Amino acid sequence: MKSLAELGDYSLIILDESVNVANHTTRKYREAIPCQRDAMIYLHSENPVTLALETPRIKNARRIAREVPEAELDLVDGEAFVYFPAKALDQVAKIARARRVG
Repeated sequence: MKSLAELGDYSLIILDESVNVANHTTRKYREAIPCQRDAMIYLHSENPVTLALETPRIKNARRIAREVPEAELDLVDGEAFVYFPAKALDQVAKIARARRVG
């Protein structure tokens, strides 16, 4: 995978400047799909391709963890991280209200 754009029709893929470039020199690790209320979806790992949703919306994160097979929930200091397979991107994006083309 070269870019998050390969996974769907998300128009607002942004570059997250907070990513430590020394550790992730490739662009794909700096890409993020913005969602409502300060949430974002980004590439977590490549083998296998795993995405993550970072959100302050704990209820939505719990819902995703219940509804998406293979999703894993991690709660840290009032934020939630949900790790999920790339095939579940559309389902997670719908719940998190990711911004799309059109």
